Amino acid sequence: ARVVELAGVPISPAAIRQALGAVGLNRVLVEGGPTLFSQFVSHEAIDELCLTTSPRMVAGPAHRIAASDNHVEMRMERKRVLLG
Repeated sequence: ARVVELAGVPISPAAIRQALGAVGLNRVLVEGGPTLFSQFVSHEAIDELCLTTSPRMVAGPAHRIAASDNHVEMRMERKRVLLG
């Protein structure tokens, strides 16, 4: 495994993309919750979203997909739907 260190650099989606791009890694899969996803959306660092849904209702004060103070408009198109 290759470890890319971001010593002395504030961690942000832009810093992550730049560090990984410098070693030739231009496609990155990011898995996380609404906080991590929101950071990447705010930095316009999302070009594809694989959204998995569950037939369960979940309530509460936490953000479910993303939350941001920045208004980011993204056009999405459906690629595939898997039913199982």
